[in-house]
Amino acid sequence: MTAGRGYIVIAAVIFGAWRLGRTLLGCLVFGLSDAMRLALPALGVTLNAQLLVAARRICSRFSPC
Repeated sequence: MTAGRGYIVIAAVIFGAWRLGRTLLGCLVFGLSDAMRLALPALGVTLNAQLLVAARRICSRFSPC
């Protein structure tokens, strides 16, 4: 399934104020946080994976309208 990524995409568009460059930047930020959630444990960094999931969702809630 999508694991809430549809909501994140809408938040990225709002984060980007409906401008292409800013929306791409928002998608990059949210995608990077999702990739780090998977990559950090592989690199041996002990970080709670749920923290990065929560950080992504918190960023989407506080995106400027």
